[in-house]
Amino acid sequence: QRKIMAKVHNDDKFFDFDAIGGWKDLKDSVEEMPDAYTKLIPELGDGDPDDAFSSIPYEKGFNLLYSLERMVGKDKFGEFTKA
Repeated sequence: QRKIMAKVHNDDKFFDFDAIGGWKDLKDSVEEMPDAYTKLIPELGDGDPDDAFSSIPYEKGFNLLYSLERMVGKDKFGEFTKA
């Protein structure tokens, strides 16, 4: 989503700005949610799935993929994700 918005607006600042907002949302959500619901794959147990819904899995997944992209480079990571 962030890369699409940057392409649509032809400006990488859209990506950066949204990523900064996502990082803040992640930190806030982790502080508010019980530990069982802050994992990339939350442990629901007998809990209500609606109680576990948050941006945490999305933002953690984004940060993992973004870190990998930075480690291997945009071009190599792009080739990998197209496969």
